Amino acid sequence: MRRVIRIFCFSLMMMAVLPAAAQTGQSAVGGMVVIGRGKVVNVLSGTLIMMDNDWRYRLDNILVPSYEQLNAVAALKEAFVGKNVTLYGYAVPAGPQYTAKDKTGVTYAQVVGKNGVWAQAVLVSNGFAQAAVSPAGNGRLGELKRLEAKARQAKKGLWANAANGVKPADEAASYIGTYQIVQGKIVSVFHAKGVGNGIYFNLSQDWKNGFSIFLPSNFTSWYPLPSDPGYVLYGNIMLWQGRTVQVRGWIEQENGKPVIKVTQGAQMDVIPQNEQ
Repeated sequence: MRRVIRIFCFSLMMMAVLPAAAQTGQSAVGGMVVIGRGKVVNVLSGTLIMMDNDWRYRLDNILVPSYEQLNAVAALKEAFVGKNVTLYGYAVPAGPQYTAKDKTGVTYAQVVGKNGVWAQAVLVSNGFAQAAVSPAGNGRLGELKRLEAKARQAKKGLWANAANGVKPADEAASYIGTYQIVQGKIVSVFHAKGVGNGIYFNLSQDWKNGFSIFLPSNFTSWYPLPSDPGYVLYGNIMLWQGRTVQVRGWIEQENGKPVIKVTQGAQMDVIPQNEQ
């Protein structure tokens, strides 16, 4: 059994903070609003906490693999049990009580403790969790991806195992049914204007069997600013051909081929040519 790592000094926790704009408790970055406050009384898993009113909350924007559960639970207990936290979610017009929930009815939340210590960042920074798509939208995926990249470079936690790294597109078929980060060059672009009304980026010459990324037709609206990674490609999907991209998500099997369906801009990054 792996030894539980409990290295959580105050200075590390202070770095794992939610951006100030999201700590206001009102309308905040990405539409976040306060959906609850209280004391954490227990940690039920690496992504599930229990509050003093018996409510449970699921940590949003992260995935904790089974072999990092002990580490994640230990980290959350040390940082949050017995302490007051603020819970942030993504409200819809009907009110914050209708924020995204998992299949068991537990509400997803960003968990922030004293001095802005951010639960998701604590886990991702130590390699106990990886940044993941939020059911509520992009969420804090962009920020968590940056923390994940540092943990991966330092080979912390799950990233110490090379098998957990970025997968080349030609190996994606071996990982159907799992959440992965896949990288490859877009060989061809197909606009499915009829069924599905979306766009396929094919990362293999064998487009019938090789790995593809499926995106909605309006995906270029994800890159409205010159500072955005895909801005140079805005408005002309054919310009993506020949570009190297990195995408994260669940690899599904569609007509016998591996596909990641992208619904949020932060799932996909264009790799600069000097880094390929």
